[in-house]
Amino acid sequence: MIRRMGIVLMAFLYIIFVCGSAYGVVSSSLTSYNSLNFTARSIATAIYFRPYWLLYSIDNEEIQSLNNILPYDDDVDVLIHIKYYSHLSKLNAFNNKADGKFYIRSPTTMKFYFQASSSAGVFRWKWPFIDIFFYTDNSTHIESDISIEKDIIFPLILRPIATLWLPGPRNVHMFIKKISEYYYSDLAFDDKCYLQKYSHRDEKEKYKQKTVNCTQLRNVYPYIRRICDNDYCDEYFMLNDVTTLYVLKMAKDK
Repeated sequence: MIRRMGIVLMAFLYIIFVCGSAYGVVSSSLTSYNSLNFTARSIATAIYFRPYWLLYSIDNEEIQSLNNILPYDDDVDVLIHIKYYSHLSKLNAFNNKADGKFYIRSPTTMKFYFQASSSAGVFRWKWPFIDIFFYTDNSTHIESDISIEKDIIFPLILRPIATLWLPGPRNVHMFIKKISEYYYSDLAFDDKCYLQKYSHRDEKEKYKQKTVNCTQLRNVYPYIRRICDNDYCDEYFMLNDVTTLYVLKMAKDK
């Protein structure tokens, strides 16, 4: 299981490298307010190892509204059950020649990166990297920076991310809403997009923040148009308001 976890982390590092390289180069790369993480203010989507591993930052706006990873951000955050901390903390000792390496920041956080990559600003870790945070749980909630009801997240639902199908929160919209209300209670998370100030490549604020209506980006980036009945939603993956790339039929969030 830990070996498979490492393989998946490596795959995500590659995705961040490709997509993050475009971040800051594409002048119109704007980030939805959903692009919050628990520490860097992004949010989550669940992946493999259910119910112990949650990926929480390719940002669920990309899950629910985009179904792809766009040059919105250069950072991905993974939330893993605390029971796996000891396993991951020992992986560096197994193979120092491995492509990937863990930087252990604290008993609750780690970073995972390519050893051959460039440094992230003045810090010891390198970019691109995955931030790893550890959560605890009880019978009703998972606990990290905030407490989230398990029935919002589980059972996980497979959703497309780029070329992958990954388990995501059962109720994506409610999950986004809960996180957004916690960090940005005054913002409309589902219709405003902004350019991130922070560069994880340089580990500092680098860009000027700009806010626009997300509808203004539809001619630039693909997006999801959802049409729902009582039980199902047809998710139309659109390029501009004319071209349908594909249609995905999903059970409606209850």
